[in-house]
Amino acid sequence: MDRPEISEMRHTWSDLQHKLSERYDYKRTPPLNGIRKVVSEISHSKIRAVLNLRYGEGMVLREIGEELNLTGSRISGIEAKGLRILKHPTRLRRMFDD
Repeated sequence: MDRPEISEMRHTWSDLQHKLSERYDYKRTPPLNGIRKVVSEISHSKIRAVLNLRYGEGMVLREIGEELNLTGSRISGIEAKGLRILKHPTRLRRMFDD
């Protein structure tokens, strides 16, 4: 049976939580509400939208591209930039702030 391409896999906030906990030697897993809070604070609206659609709504890159009128590869690039932003040590620390 063929496995779906990475771009066609559906993700959740928990998947993002796992990706962020793999950051270097980060010992704790960021809480989901902290991740959502930091995502909501990202100033670039396209990055914020892509992360919310990808992990909050579970949409695949193609679906997000159709929604935002962008190509799947452009969505992939925006997602990668968003993940880099979220993995910054300052952002990771903010995820644990209440």
